[in-house]
Amino acid sequence: MTNFQQFLALLSILICIKAEWKTVQLTGDVPNNIVFHESVEYVTAAGSQLILLFGGQMLNGNILNQNIYQIDVQKYQVTKITPGGSVMTGRTKFASCSIVIASNTYVFLHGGYCAGNSFCGDFFQYDVAANSYQNLTNTLSRAEHSIVCDSQNNQIWLFGGKSSSTSVMNDLWQYDITSSAWKQADYNIFSQVVLNVVLWDGTTASITIDKYSDYLQISPSDLSNAPTMTLFGGPYDCSVQVTQMPNCRSNYSLLQKQNDPYLYLIGGQDSKNVFQDIWIYDIANKVWIQPQDGLPSTYTQFFTQQRATLSYSQDFTFLFGGYNWSTYSTNGFARSFSNGKISQLKIPQYSSQLAPQKVVGYSINSFSSGITMTGGCEDNTLINVSCAQSQLSLYILGINDCNQASTNHNQAKCMYGKYWCFDQFWGDLCQNNLCPGSMCLNDINSFESPFCYMCFGNGQCNSSGQCTSCTQTLAGISFIQNDCSTVDCKNSCGNAGTCVNYYPVSSCNCQKLLGGDYCGKTFCLNDCSNSGTCQQNGQCQCNQDKEGADCSIQIIGFLS
Repeated sequence: MTNFQQFLALLSILICIKAEWKTVQLTGDVPNNIVFHESVEYVTAAGSQLILLFGGQMLNGNILNQNIYQIDVQKYQVTKITPGGSVMTGRTKFASCSIVIASNTYVFLHGGYCAGNSFCGDFFQYDVAANSYQNLTNTLSRAEHSIVCDSQNNQIWLFGGKSSSTSVMNDLWQYDITSSAWKQADYNIFSQVVLNVVLWDGTTASITIDKYSDYLQISPSDLSNAPTMTLFGGPYDCSVQVTQMPNCRSNYSLLQKQNDPYLYLIGGQDSKNVFQDIWIYDIANKVWIQPQDGLPSTYTQFFTQQRATLSYSQDFTFLFGGYNWSTYSTNGFARSFSNGKISQLKIPQYSSQLAPQKVVGYSINSFSSGITMTGGCEDNTLINVSCAQSQLSLYILGINDCNQASTNHNQAKCMYGKYWCFDQFWGDLCQNNLCPGSMCLNDINSFESPFCYMCFGNGQCNSSGQCTSCTQTLAGISFIQNDCSTVDCKNSCGNAGTCVNYYPVSSCNCQKLLGGDYCGKTFCLNDCSNSGTCQQNGQCQCNQDKEGADCSIQIIGFLS
C-alpha cells in the first residue's frame, strides 16, 4: 500500500452509531427491583468485574434496602452480603463514590432520605475487604446530590444538592480522608476589590469588597459619613442569579477524571428549572469555568436525574435517561473531554435485544468491558406496573458488542456499539463497499455521523461500491470513468473533433479551422487580420481595400 493509500485509509475511518444494549438474566440472590440506589464498580485481583449495590427502595413492598448486593458482571450472578460494623440504614437518593487505598477498595456513602423521607444526615465508609461499615463524622445534611472521590489527593468532593425539603444549595465541600474533616472549598469569584470613593466635600473613603461577592450596593444616608455596604449573592444565596458559578441545584451529575485537576458538573434542577449547562471547577485556581464550546444544535436538552459515567479510558462522559418534568428520555449521549462536543448515541430496539427504558432511579457503572445499568423505573412517579417487576434488571452496553446479526465484523471495529469501518467499507453497519474516488471523514472525538465525499463529489455510491449517478447528463455533459472523476466533452465535440479525457474536464481536439467547447466555432487565418469576415468554410471575405488569405494585403490603386 502506498503512502497516499494509507493516508486515504486513515481519512476514511467511519463511525456508525448503532449502539446495542444487552439484557441479561441474573441468577443467585436476585432481589426485587430497586430504585434510587447507589452502586460502585471494582475489579478484584483475580480480574473479576463486580458491582456493589447499596440502599435504594424495593418497589415490591416499598421496602428500604439495608443489604449490599454484589453482582458479578461476567457471570451474571448476584450475592447478598450482610455487612458488619455500624451498618448503614436503608435510604434513597444519597451519594456514593469509591477509592482504592493500599490495594483495598473503600466506598463512601453520604446522606440521602431515610424512613419517612427524613434527611439521613450521616456519612459512612464501607471497607470492601473487611465487609464492614464505619460511621464517619459528618456536618452536612444533603440529599439528591453527588460526591466524587479524588484518589490523587485522598479527598472527597461534594456539591450542592438539597439541604432541606425546600432548600437547594450550590456550595462545594472537601472531605479530607486522612483527617476525617469537612472543609468548605474556596471560590475565587473576586479575590479582593478596593474602591476609593470621593465624597462631595472632597474627603475619601476606602471600601474593600470580599471575594464571595457578586453584587455591591452602597447606600449612604449622609454623604459626609462613610458609606455602608450591603453584599448580595455570593456562592450560597440562591435568591439571585449568579453569573460566575453554577446556580443552586440538585439531581445533577458530578464527575472527575483520574488524576485530573477539574470537577465536571452537568445539568441538574431546582424547583422551577432543568439546567442546560456544564460547569468546570478548577481545583488549583479555585474558580468555576463555563466551557465556551456550548451545546450543539442537535442536542436538545439535559434531563434531571440523568446519570453519568466516565468511559473506562476516560475520554468520554456517557449520560443516560432522566426526565424533564413531563418528558422522559431513553436516549444516551456522549461528551468528549478533548473538544467538549456532545453527540447522541442511537440505541435502536432490536427484536432480540431491547434497549433499556429505565429513565430514573437506576445506577450506572463503567468497566473495561463496557457500561452497566442496574435497576430503575420508567417514570418518576414509580407507579408504572413494570417498575415493580419481580427481579432486579441488569443491562450491559459492551465495549465490543455490536449488532452481529446486521454486520460483517471482518469489515469493522466496534466500541460501545460504535462502528469504525475499515477504509474499503461504509454505511451504518459497514455493510457497503466504498466506491472509487470516495472517502469518509470523521471526528474521532465524537459519535456524530461522518462527512462522506463520494465519487469525486459527482455521484452516489451504492452498496456494491459502484458510482451510480455519474452517468446522468448535466446541461448536455456526461461523466465518464467509473469513479465520476472526469466530465465528458460536450455534445461529443459536435462530431468535428476527438475528445481527450483530461481530469477533471475533458477537452476537444478539433479538426482544422474548428474550435470552441465542442468544436462548434469556425476560425479563419489570423482572424482575417480584423479586415474581413470569417466565413463558415474557414475563408476570409476581405474588405474592399484588402486581399489575401488573411486579408492582410493592402490594395493600392494607380492612376492611368
